[in-house]
Amino acid sequence: MTIAIGMLCAGGMIVDADKKEVMTDGSTRQANKVCIFDGKDVAFAIADASDDANAAQSLVRKLFPYLTGSKPQNFTEIESSISNVMSAWYAAFVEAPKTSLISAIILKGCGAQLYLCQPPNTVLPNPEGYVAAGIGASVTNPLAATLFHPHPQAYNPQTVLRHIAYLMYRAKKDNAFCGGGTDAVYLDSRKERAAWVHGDDMRDAEKSSFQLDLILNMATTVALNASGELLERDANAVGGVIKQCEKLRETTFHNVRGEVIK
Repeated sequence: MTIAIGMLCAGGMIVDADKKEVMTDGSTRQANKVCIFDGKDVAFAIADASDDANAAQSLVRKLFPYLTGSKPQNFTEIESSISNVMSAWYAAFVEAPKTSLISAIILKGCGAQLYLCQPPNTVLPNPEGYVAAGIGASVTNPLAATLFHPHPQAYNPQTVLRHIAYLMYRAKKDNAFCGGGTDAVYLDSRKERAAWVHGDDMRDAEKSSFQLDLILNMATTVALNASGELLERDANAVGGVIKQCEKLRETTFHNVRGEVIK
């Protein structure tokens, strides 16, 4: 298992995953673990995290025709289809690999939903706005809960993509099974479309994310140790460092067509 993350944002959803896949023999490879579809009736992105990369991809391939070939009337129908496909996939194994899918789905004309899906039949909507899967979630879950707003839909897509870039940076830094590049999809629920986030922008944002670690370390040291005149001096110093860490805010995220995501 590696790391996949889904987050709501103002006007849409973002789904991403690292590129490091772990095979059943313990070997790793670089591969895309996010699929995307933008059709007449639905648009969606699915990111997988699994003990067996090939098995996870086979599950996504089985889900694909059900999500793209039908015309669901509501999300209840979609949830039922996902559950049925996962149950059939799960039943084919003597011991199914531990697998999770993060699915962001726009049912055109009916709204959008972010799900955590786990075979055999768990299809869990996530209205709170953040969900992660894979071994890297042990790193990102406490960070997201401590550092970021519990309802990220209050923030625009650019801000939430910076949140995600930091979480991906930390997952890759703190867990050996997470790594490689990052594939991300932005689903615009207003325009009802899905588009890849430019990989260079994700890379640049993750590369700059170490600056937030520096700021957090300084702020913690000041908050727990300084007092009196030292507190005021050191607090001002922390504020100065925040202003100087411009690279944290410099990256503007685009889709692969070069359009600014907003």
